[in-house]
Amino acid sequence: MAVKFKNSININDQYTFPQTVGSTGQYLSITDAAAGTLDWSDLSGSNFVYFDVKNETGSTINRGTGLMAVGTNGNSGHILVAPMDASGAVEPKYYIGILEETIANGEFGKAVHFGVVDQINTNAFNDGDVLWCDPTIPGGLTVTEPEAPAVKLATAFVLNASTNGKLAVRVQGNEGIHELHDVHIEDVTDGQALVWDDTQGYWKNGDVASSGASASTLVVEKNEYTGDGSTVNFTISSPVQSESQTQVYIDGVYQSKNNYTTSGSTITFSTAPDAGTDIEVIHLLSVSAIVKTDAFTGNGSTSEYTLSQTLSSENNTQVYFDGVYQSKSTYSVLDNVITFSENVPNGVEIEVVHLKAVDLTSLNSSLITGDGTTTDFTLPQAVDSKDKTFVFLQGVYQEKSTYSLDGTTISFNTAPQNGYTVEVITFASITAGSSGGSDRKLGVYALVGLTETYYSTLLS
Repeated sequence: MAVKFKNSININDQYTFPQTVGSTGQYLSITDAAAGTLDWSDLSGSNFVYFDVKNETGSTINRGTGLMAVGTNGNSGHILVAPMDASGAVEPKYYIGILEETIANGEFGKAVHFGVVDQINTNAFNDGDVLWCDPTIPGGLTVTEPEAPAVKLATAFVLNASTNGKLAVRVQGNEGIHELHDVHIEDVTDGQALVWDDTQGYWKNGDVASSGASASTLVVEKNEYTGDGSTVNFTISSPVQSESQTQVYIDGVYQSKNNYTTSGSTITFSTAPDAGTDIEVIHLLSVSAIVKTDAFTGNGSTSEYTLSQTLSSENNTQVYFDGVYQSKSTYSVLDNVITFSENVPNGVEIEVVHLKAVDLTSLNSSLITGDGTTTDFTLPQAVDSKDKTFVFLQGVYQEKSTYSLDGTTISFNTAPQNGYTVEVITFASITAGSSGGSDRKLGVYALVGLTETYYSTLLS
């Protein structure tokens, strides 16, 4: 006959056995060392790695809930937990695992970090499903991989999908960029990029324009003014690091860089633009890119043309009619359609250039002066395709049929007139792409000649 005890066993006035009878496979463990409390724990025939945790949320936390650490319980060694917030408000490093048993407020339990948790209703899933922390339900699990800014925490996979199912827990959290050992981030603001600081030996956040770094962002600024015949200084919206990053038009006519200088946010013309003239300043602030050129022929009855890629703004385009630059006030863009304010006359050759980001550190500007007899000029670097060049003669865009290229040599069909200024933009390293129009990824070495700003307008 078994010996029975009225309530519980007390060992050396230190540990008190539970008042209930355990189940097969369970073992006794200390649930509160300070109070000397023992209780039955369920291994379910499996091994696992776990954290001792305590619930002080004010509510019961159910078995199978994903947990995050929210504090500690003094010197007891227990971690205070709450259902994991995977919305992005909490960093993934606070996630510790899945609750092995339901615990009421003020009670203790185990957060399984690695191993098997069973007797969980997994009917909503299928065997073998990978489960992520649910960004919409605190502590919940989902088969749908979260998208930023929610955290991506692959926490378990389903061993058995049933009312009393099993999960194999193995927490796999993804670090944020700021947690990497060679990344230093602070005071992040919109539009910044990661740039390498060779002196400090780490990546840091910074403005692309001020750092000179290459990134896959695009910023093109347009400033417009009206000449009054006397003003030579105009203030633009951002400081200019180099005149090569600007492009200026007066009444749609491209202006040689000999005609103006830049200092900080001020552009100064050598001669005041005439009263009533429209002045357009394009300023390129960005990085490496894709270049596309679309060509059409006007028919006198069409004002809308479909481009080979979607554009965000007319500011990111440059348009020429028979080689003459068109003011952005004469057209608009919506998705991949450019619409002119009037039907383009019959036979007019239309060229629309647009890019996505250009590496400013690789853009340069140089000038060539014609002498009336020379047709061949040497460029600073070899160019293997006319699609990688843009040429202006005395401010007028030149169609690609008017010149040829051979390595570092550009040859004009007709010698530029004596005293005429020639500017040539070249991309010395471009990898061909494959979508309509002239599509190229720019490893971008340099813009030789014309202004990089020319590019700015082309960006999309």
